[in-house]
Amino acid sequence: MTTGTITIRGSVYQGAQRYAKEHNVSLDTFVESIIVKAIGLDRPKRVKKKKFKLKSFDELSPRVRSLIGPGNASKEVEEDINGRNARMEYLEEKYGK
Repeated sequence: MTTGTITIRGSVYQGAQRYAKEHNVSLDTFVESIIVKAIGLDRPKRVKKKKFKLKSFDELSPRVRSLIGPGNASKEVEEDINGRNARMEYLEEKYGK
């Protein structure tokens, strides 16, 4: 579909024509792909992800608290969410320092 005409230098046109021929695409397709990339039509729209925040035991619903139980709601669990401290303690017990 022709919607307009642009004017460019002859050397730029010849270079674009050569590039399109080397890559087995038409000059129209090559130029259009460059313009689409430049104006951002090829990028999907980004959806903002909500940041996850771990709730403290007091912020949990009563149902969830009952499932967890009172014994697991220690301060140490909140600070060591990935279990690194517990793993290190285990390895120190097993292999010594």
